[in-house]
Amino acid sequence: MKSILMQLALYMLLFDSVYLARRIRQELQHYRAGSNRTASMPRDGSLHGIDAKGNTKTPNIDADRHLEGQGHLLVFVIHRQGIMKEIQFWNRVIDLASGFRPGPAAPIQYWGICDDGLSCNSFQSVAHFSILGHLDPYEMHIVAQSNANHEALLYDRSMRTKARIAIGADPLAEATDIMKEVK
Repeated sequence: MKSILMQLALYMLLFDSVYLARRIRQELQHYRAGSNRTASMPRDGSLHGIDAKGNTKTPNIDADRHLEGQGHLLVFVIHRQGIMKEIQFWNRVIDLASGFRPGPAAPIQYWGICDDGLSCNSFQSVAHFSILGHLDPYEMHIVAQSNANHEALLYDRSMRTKARIAIGADPLAEATDIMKEVK
């Protein structure tokens, strides 16, 4: 009897060890995946873009002095192919996000980076956001990575990456996600 109980205890110990090792391995994989992602998501950079007129553009998210320090910048990619559909989508997102903020709220500046350089400039008149052809090379790399993951980048007032926001098909859901991160 004692031998059977000893064997049973050893089997339970072995089973628990395997289970715990598996859970630890999963947690480490999850942690490493998160670490790799944040390694490719620098906290800050120099956000200088080139606008439709060829001028250097820098974010001015603290234009409202009574709300100083609370502004944000949302950067996303606009694809030249199908640009009107994307402009309409982002215009709707911006309108909805503005509607969520009754009264004075922190300003949000929106930049759409054209995937075909300056060829999107002619569409600036219909966009409710700035269409830029380029950012500095390092930031272009970061924006390209976010585009590959179907994400927009939200920066805080110090131009540090605050969040990556998944880009979906529903403007209302997109605006809601943006406003959750801004608050």
